[in-house]
Amino acid sequence: MSEIVRIVLDEIYNTADTYVAVTSLLLSSTFFYNPATVGGAPQKRYLYELIADHKIWQDNEFWERAIQRKLPF
Repeated sequence: MSEIVRIVLDEIYNTADTYVAVTSLLLSSTFFYNPATVGGAPQKRYLYELIADHKIWQDNEFWERAIQRKLPF
């Protein structure tokens, strides 16, 4: 799933689609899987952990535009 999301993030970044980027960010902290049980307790691994190194998260101008579009002026 993370590989597909990375492809989507590439397209979001290339088209400067801040609406979808914000939605993707929110959803990435919702979806998780349990890769293994450690010490008898299931360990959740969230999608955002697998896409945290994508270039979109490092572009401050992109996120400034995203915030400006969300704020009612």
